[in-house]
Amino acid sequence: MFYQEIEDWQDRETACHYSIPNTHNLESAVFWVTSNIKSQRPEEIDYWQTSCETLKTWTGDCEDFVILLWRTLENNVSFDGSNRIAILYNTKSNYYHSVVITYYSNEIVEVADPSIISPKKIFESNEFFRKFPYQLLIEFNINSIWEY
Repeated sequence: MFYQEIEDWQDRETACHYSIPNTHNLESAVFWVTSNIKSQRPEEIDYWQTSCETLKTWTGDCEDFVILLWRTLENNVSFDGSNRIAILYNTKSNYYHSVVITYYSNEIVEVADPSIISPKKIFESNEFFRKFPYQLLIEFNINSIWEY
């Protein structure tokens, strides 16, 4: 599930060369994305935009926000962790959702959800998975896919 979309996105994102705004940490990256990208509802057939496509249109849905946030972190925030795009399944409402998960020493440290309708958009991992009924299905970045 989702492999074709992810692999298609990985190919297109690899070719993406666009100037990404400078940010210094996760908080400033989330603030920049949520302040500058206009939210739109997904199309009937959802298309995962590259970070370049989102910056050209200045609009995106849930996974487009997350992809741009992931790219912004990858390009600007220097730390010893790694960032992955995650696809989650809401077990109560039966829908899929995307977030960025930050790892350090193979442990989930923070979950960033730029499309959540809340002033708080960054959560410690335990808090996020305790507060929201999500099941982690798959994670990916430009080179790899992890399935759970």
